[in-house]
Amino acid sequence: PLPMLLLFGNRDYQILDKDIEGWKNGIKGRTDVSFKSYKTLNHFFISGSGKSTPTEYYKSGNVSEDVIKDVAGWIIDGKLPK
Repeated sequence: PLPMLLLFGNRDYQILDKDIEGWKNGIKGRTDVSFKSYKTLNHFFISGSGKSTPTEYYKSGNVSEDVIKDVAGWIIDGKLPK
């Protein structure tokens, strides 16, 4: 019954499109769930290019500023910033 924010990196090889579709179908009709994906981010929400691989996880990086802003906005306002 609690609001949810579901974020995905499109370069995440651990979470597949079919998984995301399953979650969307499972909560269909709920208006208190927000979804957002990020084109260049991996599983850790770190930017990169090309196909993500396990070795990418050993490189240092920072969580995308867009993700941080979206999470903060969702916590403060209960919705994703526009």
